[in-house]
Amino acid sequence: MRFLDVCRNPEAASRRDHPVPYLLIVQGDYVEVSRSKLVVPLVRRTTAPKPIRDVMPVVTVADEAFVAMTPDMAAVSVTNIGPVVASLVSAHADIRRAIDVLTGDF
Repeated sequence: MRFLDVCRNPEAASRRDHPVPYLLIVQGDYVEVSRSKLVVPLVRRTTAPKPIRDVMPVVTVADEAFVAMTPDMAAVSVTNIGPVVASLVSAHADIRRAIDVLTGDF
């Protein structure tokens, strides 16, 4: 799992309509922490709250829109993160800005 990898949310495996089917890895690749990863939940656009400009970017995974819920980022045990299914490297600037704005580092 690397920075900006999109991983399946194992909690969503049994529900096709789960509002958070993916977790976005936002932990940098420079520090190896093997027990957990910092993730941002990707919430289906159809069920997400109205995105906050510059804090909750809208991204696309598998032709579906999701809101990156940056305010809800958290460390999650790697045992609770599914396999990598995509990458959001193309959204690097938006994701980085969201984290920077949220943490006051902009």
